[in-house]
Amino acid sequence: MALNFELDNILAEHGTCTASSSRYLFDKYLSDKDLALFHQISDNFQGTLESVQTDIDTTIQSSQNFNSVLLQCKSDLSSLDKSDMSSFDNVLNYVEKLTEESVYMQQTAFSFQKKLQAAYSEITILK
Repeated sequence: MALNFELDNILAEHGTCTASSSRYLFDKYLSDKDLALFHQISDNFQGTLESVQTDIDTTIQSSQNFNSVLLQCKSDLSSLDKSDMSSFDNVLNYVEKLTEESVYMQQTAFSFQKKLQAAYSEITILK
């Protein structure tokens, strides 16, 4: 607000903002410390976005893996001989695989949710 006021006064008085006036305003309102802080905040924000993107990719991959296992189970189970007792063992194996993939997918989704909440908090702080 003060920067705008002072800049408006310079423009009204001189019709332009000279290089020396620009440097004066820069030094007064945007010190090297402020720029360093801006770059630090910018870097933190970029890191947070990259972390969220990685977590999104991991969650998507987990979902795709689960879907692949599910499709493979469906295909294999449809070709089983229902009179063969070993088919029952195969069904149990598929249920176990699906359960493991489901648990992993839930853990990944829960982890992603926690990381997303942390990222939201960090972005709020950075604002």
